[in-house]
Amino acid sequence: SVLTDLAINGAGVALFAFLASLELDTSRKRDQQKEEGAFIAGLEVWLRDGGKKSRVKLSNMRSSRDLRARRPALCIGDLDFCRKCVESSAARREELDRADFLVVPLLTDGDRGPLDEASEGLDHVALPSQDPRFWAELCKRQLEQVRS
Repeated sequence: SVLTDLAINGAGVALFAFLASLELDTSRKRDQQKEEGAFIAGLEVWLRDGGKKSRVKLSNMRSSRDLRARRPALCIGDLDFCRKCVESSAARREELDRADFLVVPLLTDGDRGPLDEASEGLDHVALPSQDPRFWAELCKRQLEQVRS
């Protein structure tokens, strides 16, 4: 009887320890996602709208803000990958515009000049405008997330 009670108590402690650990892990991941979202929202892009360019924070494109609501789709990679993203999106520009998607090609290395040319005249493409170190930090965080 005593051994049975001890076994039940031990199993209960183990179960509650597991549930507490699971809750802590979930809470940590949720906090990390919030931090990452806030970091991304603070990044700036060059937004084209009707031919004019303006520098805006991604957070200003939320539905409750001044600008038209947009959903940024980050394309992180080398020049070839980013150019393919821009070129393939150009063929579906109307659909992307209606769906409020905003393609943000983010180079991990290399010169951005060819990417500027490829995205010229495409209102659904926004290029990073900020100090490259901020965007490099985003790339680093995303790479760590993919590897984990």
